[in-house]
Amino acid sequence: MSGTKVGVMYFQKKSLIAGINRKDSLHMLLVETTRGKLQDFRESGFDQLLEKIHLFCAKHDIQTVDMAGNYVNDTGYRPKRQRYNLTNQHYYNFECFNIVVDMEIQEFGDRFNEINTELLQNMSAFIPYDSFFKFDASKLMRLCEFYPYDFNNGEKIVLSHQLGLYIDSVRKDKRFANLKGIADLARVMVETRNHINFHLVYRLLKLILVLPVATPRDVFQQ
Repeated sequence: MSGTKVGVMYFQKKSLIAGINRKDSLHMLLVETTRGKLQDFRESGFDQLLEKIHLFCAKHDIQTVDMAGNYVNDTGYRPKRQRYNLTNQHYYNFECFNIVVDMEIQEFGDRFNEINTELLQNMSAFIPYDSFFKFDASKLMRLCEFYPYDFNNGEKIVLSHQLGLYIDSVRKDKRFANLKGIADLARVMVETRNHINFHLVYRLLKLILVLPVATPRDVFQQ
């Protein structure tokens, strides 16, 4: 049973992380929803998982453990089988399943700690939906602070001016309408040569596109 459970949890994790890393998933809503889903899975996911395991075993004629019976340690590490005063249901739920899910929750928390959460909030200011409705120059300037080696003090001053010119330009340009995400925004900036006109804005945009997979630890620890 434990091998099947770990396999299911592995694919659960991969699905969650894939969802988080999509270019259109920068909203804090997704982070909080995923956090809540993990907690819900910890509290009520065992029974669903157990049902799937029983169906799989029945289909392939595999013998299953009596979950109401007493748990017996039969790992081979002890000279004698040792019986414990708890049921198999309790052992596999609380000693196995919950421990694995807690590891996933911890990993998620490490990935999206307080600083990472602020990064996501600030990155959302680049999202081009609804005529750049979420644009906020102050958030993007704060985002710039997370890249101390990529912007010097003079460039930060220039960036603050470029952001105002940039948002006026893209909102008036029909080529920037109906973009699907920040990756599309970067592509159209190059196509329209705005990556040259607003080179510091484009530099910041490029940095956040690679952020989920290549963020230096020293930046997070500043």
